[in-house]
Amino acid sequence: MANLYEALSKLDKKYNPAKRREGWKAISTGSIVIDYISGVGGFPIGGINELAGEEATGKTTLCMQAIRNAQRKFPNKKVLVIDSENTWNLSYAEVLGVDTSKDNLLFYQEMSIEGAQEITQELVRTGEISLFVLDSVANLHPMLAITDPEEAYKQKGLHARLFAPWFGNLSGDCNNFNTCCIAVNQFRAKLDFKGYGAGSSIQTAGGNALKYYKVTSLWLEPSTSEFEEVESDVSLDLQKEAQRIHIRGQFKKNKAAAPFKKGKYVIEFGKGIDNTFTLIEVAIKRNVIEKAGQFFTMPGGDKIRGEAKMKATVYGNKELQLTIAKTLGWLNYENYQV
Repeated sequence: MANLYEALSKLDKKYNPAKRREGWKAISTGSIVIDYISGVGGFPIGGINELAGEEATGKTTLCMQAIRNAQRKFPNKKVLVIDSENTWNLSYAEVLGVDTSKDNLLFYQEMSIEGAQEITQELVRTGEISLFVLDSVANLHPMLAITDPEEAYKQKGLHARLFAPWFGNLSGDCNNFNTCCIAVNQFRAKLDFKGYGAGSSIQTAGGNALKYYKVTSLWLEPSTSEFEEVESDVSLDLQKEAQRIHIRGQFKKNKAAAPFKKGKYVIEFGKGIDNTFTLIEVAIKRNVIEKAGQFFTMPGGDKIRGEAKMKATVYGNKELQLTIAKTLGWLNYENYQV
């Protein structure tokens, strides 16, 4: 009969022993709300995180702010981005605080699954990548579908046969080399003919591979848009244009903490996530900023008349923001200031 320790020694030489996970570390999303409902302070490190949503829900903005925070948290590592949609605006990323230099941001525009797989395997396994952003899963296609669409159409399940081994290996590489992966995805309509009627339901692109290997799945949807009078670029007439959008986020899957938590945050076009809006909203609800009719009393005792004037005062005073955050117990609020 074989000895247990001899068997373990033999297996340890052939297979790497499992790394014990005591808890999840994370990279901040740049949004106080999303970091809170994630349960771990952002996107967990060591796994694949799906970021799905409708168009114009700020998915790329959230990725860019996560890149900024990854560069701050791991200054000696690099960030990898694969822009399969060829839509990233690196000038906008710089506005959000991202270091877009080639030494710190490895940027590729690749549309084939095989090409994206080769890039990730070569770079993630170096251990020098803190964050990998794939934007997006839905726009990746087999090389055969690009070079010979007719032949690709004849091969059933071609996407699945390529995605499954890639995401399986990527999940293991992220765990072994402490890399956080954000896989951006879009919604698709799934026809449903069960029962006596026909209908459709929402699902994400990419088949079941990403569904099984992801650690978290954050779904975004627009809530409301705020409009204000701005001068049109076309004429001198004043017209209403959207300046901000309210986004609802929910973790449909979360292996790092409790799932299904919801939250709402605000994105200001051209500037990124507006955490000051959340700060004011929570401060009023918890009476840190006391409201009595049209008057608002600040933590220091100053009274301001009118909601618009109160907001302008808070937005224009970073020291006041930190005071309100400290009263709320948000000791890391300074990290969310751009």
